[in-house]
Amino acid sequence: MSSHGLLLGPKYFVVKWVMFYDLVAHAFG
Repeated sequence: MSSHGLLLGPKYFVVKWVMFYDLVAHAFG
């Protein structure tokens, strides 16, 4: 993940993480 996400604040970082986790969860099942 780019460092730019951290500059936008923890809320945006969490949202990105949740989206990534959701994508992985669907990919694995």
